Order: sequence, then structure tokens, then C-alpha cells
Amino acid sequence: MQRRLDSQRKNPAPDNPDILKSNNQEVPFEVPEVWYDTSGEDTASPSKDMKDYYIAIMRLSALTGLKDMLQFNQVPSHLAINRLVQGLGDHGDLEGIEEVECIVKNLGPLVNMSYMLFVNNKALAHIKNGNIDSAVEVLEALYTQKDGHEKSISFVFRKVLEANNMMRLINVMSALVERLCNQFATYRPATDLFLQYIDIGRTEDAKFLLQRCAAVAERKDLILSYMTRVSTKPGQAAKIKYLLELVPDLEKQAYLTFLMKCYCVDKDLTSAKALYQQMQDEKVQMNSLSLKRLALLYRNAGETVPFEEPPVNIIYHFQEFLRSV
Repeated sequence: MQRRLDSQRKNPAPDNPDILKSNNQEVPFEVPEVWYDTSGEDTASPSKDMKDYYIAIMRLSALTGLKDMLQFNQVPSHLAINRLVQGLGDHGDLEGIEEVECIVKNLGPLVNMSYMLFVNNKALAHIKNGNIDSAVEVLEALYTQKDGHEKSISFVFRKVLEANNMMRLINVMSALVERLCNQFATYRPATDLFLQYIDIGRTEDAKFLLQRCAAVAERKDLILSYMTRVSTKPGQAAKIKYLLELVPDLEKQAYLTFLMKCYCVDKDLTSAKALYQQMQDEKVQMNSLSLKRLALLYRNAGETVPFEEPPVNIIYHFQEFLRSV
């Protein structure tokens, strides 16, 4: 063993041939040739077709699952179909949406899905694929071919506004709703966009849209529906207030009722007290439902209710409120 080590010390392994060559020394052994492909074609990198590959896999998996259900005489739920179609729309899979639409049509009354689910997501798929003109054509045709049905494209507007980097598309959509207002007397799309602006806090955009499409303020049914929806969630009082700023001729009792509901949801007794005092000063009668909510807020805060509390029949109070608006 010691002899072997001594031998290695006397005859060290040859140096790196590149080092020898760089020092003008003779390489005392044969250097094997190594071929390198420097073209870079086989270098590992993300494939440009990877997105298409994932879309195809997702579509195949989802549609296979849907078809398997039908094969075993199982009817998919509305929620399952909604999520499938929205997932395909988010990935720009127009072909997949059309295939699901065909399946749903064949099911007939077993799955009574709104056709707007498919229209909205086809438009979204075009947008995801960069085909803005095609998306506009889909949406414009929806309103210019009048069939008497009320149609909402809030879903598309919300998706576009959530993206935050599609200013050109937002401008295109604004031009579309303005054209539908002025040329076709169709105000639903503009109202949808207006309420989406309110919902995400883009109040200046909402104000500007209202200036260009004043008829939006006439769709009080949609505004009332919006207030009904948002007043069930915490932190929405500012939206209700700003709506009254922009549309001052809203039915005051309805507006104040929803504002009171917001304060009660937020457990904001201070604001609720101020609103109650304002209504008394302005001789606006508070309906029984609002009084009941306010009384509950007082009691939960450990304070004495300063007015006669109405009976407990909430259903009756709600029906009373609906009649009033």
C-alpha cells in the first residue's frame, strides 16, 4: 500500500490538457474529442405550447368526468357546470365551452342553465385569447338582436376590471356600452358597468360613465337590487352613500333602509343612531324592519331602546318594506 502511494507521488496524474496547452506545454496523452452542440435548440426551456397543453388536459379531464356522469344517468349540478364553464372561460378555451353548451342543450329541461353563462364565458375566452374584437361582437350581438329577455354582462365587466392591467379593453367596453345606450336605447350594459365601478371603488369612473349615459340613473330597479345584495355584507355603507350622491332621486326610504341595514351588519351603533336622528329631523318614517334591526343593535350594545320596539314578525316586516319600495 505504501509503495503504491509512493509511486503516485513520483508519477502524478497528468494535468488538465487545457492548462498545459495554455502554457505552451506538450500534452503527454491523447485527448478524447467531445462534441458540443452550441445551437441551443435542445436547451431546457418552457415550451411555448405548454399553455395549450394544460388547457387540453384540463378540458379532457373535465369533459370526460361530465360524460361519465351522463353515461351513468347522473345529472350534473348547476354549480358543477358553472364552475366548469367558468374555468374554461378563464383559460380561453372557446372550443370546450361550446362542447359543454352542446351537452347541456341535449340534456334539455334536466339541466335548465341560463344561456348567459355560455355567452359571458365565450366573450371572456375571446378576451383571454387577445381577440377583443370578437368579444365585442359577441356582446354587441346579444343586445342588438332584441328578444325581450333581460341580459346582464356584469360577469364580463367584473373579470375585466379585476385584471387591473387591461385599460385598453376597459375603454373598448366603455365605448360599447355608450354605443348601446345612444344608438339602441339599451341601458342594461351601462348600468352593469356603472355598478361594477361602484362595487370596486372606482367612483370617478362611475361618475364619468353616468355623465355620458344619464339614462343609467333611470334603472332604479337594478340599483335597488344591487343595494339589496351588498347591504348583507360588512363594510358596504360607503357604496350605498355614494350611490345616493350620484343618483340623488333614489327613493329615500328605501335608500335609508339599506343604509341602516349596513350599519347593523357592521354593528356600528354610533352611525345607526345618527341616521335615526337624521330620519326624524327630515320627517322620514323608518319602517318596522329597520326599527327592529336598530332595537337589536341597541340591546346587543347593552343600551336601552329609546323607542317602542315593533313586534317580532320579521317576514311581515320584510313584506311591508317590499310594498313600500
